[in-house]
Amino acid sequence: MILSDLQYFITLCETHNFTKASEKLFVSQPSISMSIHRLEEEMGQQLLIRGRGQKPLYLTPAGEKMLDYAKIIIHDVERMREEVSNTPSRKLKLGVPPIIGAYFFPEIMKQLSTEEINAFSTVETGSIEMHQLLKDGEVDMAFIGSATEEKPANLESYFIARDEFVVCVSELHPLAKKKTIAFSELKGSRFISLGKGFLQSDILEKTCHANGMEEEINNFYYTDELQTAKSLISSDIGVGLMIRSSVGTQRNMVTLRLKDPLYFYIYLWVNDLYPFTGYEKQLKKKLVEASSIFI
Repeated sequence: MILSDLQYFITLCETHNFTKASEKLFVSQPSISMSIHRLEEEMGQQLLIRGRGQKPLYLTPAGEKMLDYAKIIIHDVERMREEVSNTPSRKLKLGVPPIIGAYFFPEIMKQLSTEEINAFSTVETGSIEMHQLLKDGEVDMAFIGSATEEKPANLESYFIARDEFVVCVSELHPLAKKKTIAFSELKGSRFISLGKGFLQSDILEKTCHANGMEEEINNFYYTDELQTAKSLISSDIGVGLMIRSSVGTQRNMVTLRLKDPLYFYIYLWVNDLYPFTGYEKQLKKKLVEASSIFI
C-alpha cells in the first residue's frame, strides 16, 4: 500500500470532487484516479461512487471504513516521523574553551534539561584552536572567546557576553597599589601566560608587540592551567593578563584595569555547513536561549 494513495483518498473524500482534490494536492486528476483504483484493487471493494455531471461523489460503506483507517494510518505515520526526527541519532559536539567552561558554561547548563545536556558531547581546547576545529567540522558548535566583534563566514554567530582583560599582579608588586595602568608600565616584567592555543596568550603577545616588548615575549612562562597561572602570579613569580571574571578571589593577587581597555567577547558559533536534524535544530535553539542569560 502506497501512503500517497491514502492521502489522495482522504483529500478526495474531504472535497467530494476530483477537480478540487487535484488542485489541493497539486497533482493531476488521472493520478488521483489511479490511486483510488489501486486502493479498490487492493481492498477488493468499491470505495467511491462517482456522481454524474456536477453531482459530488460519495462513499460506499467499505469506503467509509477505509476513510477511518486511512486517517489513523496517516496520523500515525506523521507522528512517527515527528518522533523519529526528534530522537537524537548522535551527540552534538560542543566546543567549550576552559575559561568559558569554568566561569560561564555552568550557568548556561542550568537552563537545560538533563536530556538536553546528555545530547551534547563537549570538546575542550582554547578559542584559537577551537575556531579551527569548527572550520574543519570537528565540532558542530562552540563557545568562542574573541578580542573583536566579529562574524566569521560560514558560521552562525550569537553574541553571549562581553568581559574585560585586566592585569594581574602580586600584592607585593610595585604597581599593586594602582587601580589603572598603561600596559607599557609592565615593561621589564616576566609574564605568566596560558598556552598558545588560548586567546589570552594571543592577546598578550600582540599587546607586547604593540608596546615594543619583544624581550618580554621571549621570556613568557606558559602553562595550560589557569589556576597554576594565578598561583604563580600571586607568588610574585610574574604578572599576567586575564579575563576579569576568571580571576575570582585569588589570595595575594590584585587586578589593575588598563587605561586602554582590551575586551573579551564571548560568542556561540555554529557550523552552518552541517545539516542539522529537526531535533538538533531544537537543541541549538535551546542552547542559544539558555546563553542569553548573560545579555
